Amino acid sequence: MKTLKRGFTLIELLVVIAIIGLLSSIVMVSLSSVRVKARDTKRVSDIRSLQLALEMYYDTNRAYLSGTGNAGTALASLAPAYIQSIPKDPLGSDYAYVGCTTGGVGSVIGYHLGASLEDVGNIAFGGDSDSDKDSVNCSGDFRGLNTDVPSSTAGSGTWACGAGSSAAAGTAGPNGTEKCYDIKR
Repeated sequence: MKTLKRGFTLIELLVVIAIIGLLSSIVMVSLSSVRVKARDTKRVSDIRSLQLALEMYYDTNRAYLSGTGNAGTALASLAPAYIQSIPKDPLGSDYAYVGCTTGGVGSVIGYHLGASLEDVGNIAFGGDSDSDKDSVNCSGDFRGLNTDVPSSTAGSGTWACGAGSSAAAGTAGPNGTEKCYDIKR
């Protein structure tokens, strides 16, 4: 008796490979949106942690930290006493920070802290400050373009509400939505 060995035909193999490719591309697309949401959640959590550290610093010193620009430099003295380490954006850049004084001089009585979120439909935008200028005479603005700088340091370099933001806080960007999640005190 002869036994026949039957294998897959070339067409069958190509169909199976095409189906596997289609399914894997669908999974990759859905994972991409999950990654964006996870990075945005970390950004909001980091901003809240920095806010808490700033409030603890204020309780001790009766003033906030001065400084303008990236939070990694401006808030460095918070670590390790008030926060274990100054967090960075999940993509590696620093968050934006401005210490605010009355009339540009005196003790720092407020701050403006921000990050650029990737998901323009994020529900966190419902709880941010949506303010381009601070009510405590904060000289820094939160226009999201990397070429904008606070008026107090105009011309001294670039500064932004997180890398890649395309809209001022509380205003519409090119796609009609806000990207800058910001907190002020």
